[in-house]
Amino acid sequence: MKNNLHHDEHNLAEQVYIANQHIKQIQETNNRSVVLFGDLFSYIFAKDKTSTLKVELAIKQNLNTRKQYLRLLEQYQFSISGYQAAASSEHDLNERFGEGFILKFKATKKHVDQIYVILMIEHSADHHQSDEIILHCQLNEQVKRVKFPNLIDGRSQLILELDSEEYQLLSNSNAKIYLL
Repeated sequence: MKNNLHHDEHNLAEQVYIANQHIKQIQETNNRSVVLFGDLFSYIFAKDKTSTLKVELAIKQNLNTRKQYLRLLEQYQFSISGYQAAASSEHDLNERFGEGFILKFKATKKHVDQIYVILMIEHSADHHQSDEIILHCQLNEQVKRVKFPNLIDGRSQLILELDSEEYQLLSNSNAKIYLL
């Protein structure tokens, strides 16, 4: 009987210890993923004062943060590319059309695992000529920021890896793309 009581106390102590460890992990995760409004704003406009991965993780994990992020994008967007009709769901898009901009995807000849992403803006804003161009891609809870060099003659281009998250989102017909 005494042996059984000692065994029960040991199991209870072990369960309490494990529960406390889980609570600490949850609190640490929550503390790491807390993103302030200023952090979100800096991320949107690529003011690298904030950790990109931290903000993207918070947007992915926290519905309220994601709603704030999408509201800010809607408010500050220059243009948007909504859902695209794809000829086949098995093939990536060769180009995407937005309100006043086009994204074209061209394979590189030398590196088969890379692709050129060409951005053309019809009537650009002044900041597109002098500053880097920021695109935000969003598909459900997945978000990614893509930076293009400033426009030259209405065009800018970027080389991405075929398996990169950025390319996967840019070429996904179900993703929304916001041009700032």
